[in-house]
Amino acid sequence: MKQVSVYTANKKGAMYRLTRALADAKVDIRALVTNDSAEFGTIRMIVDHPEVAIDALTAAGYLCQLTDVIGVEIDDFMNVFLTFRTSFLISRLVAEGKTNEQALVELVVGALGIIQKLTTAGHHHEQTTTRRVVVL
Repeated sequence: MKQVSVYTANKKGAMYRLTRALADAKVDIRALVTNDSAEFGTIRMIVDHPEVAIDALTAAGYLCQLTDVIGVEIDDFMNVFLTFRTSFLISRLVAEGKTNEQALVELVVGALGIIQKLTTAGHHHEQTTTRRVVVL
């Protein structure tokens, strides 16, 4: 999966201009996170057409970067925060060189199965069809 990172000045209307450029290029944002300081911000996104997004944003004057990330699609269920925490802990193992990408995927899938069983045990709730993507 590809992640689009955009570097922009932290000014009024910056997010509108960025999302307008993507909308004009018919790019759908699937996930977005921002990090900012007083002067600058970094916006990281998962979009449906990453290369188109990079072209549109570059044409609009933004400094962009396209990077590979690992994403795991999971059902939306109770205590999903626990899933995110587990995913981040597992990705730390990779960053520290204690495992490889394939082992990471296997660990995440296994951990998600265990977490889902724990969070649904004894709870009677309707299953949703909503899916979440955890980006590591």
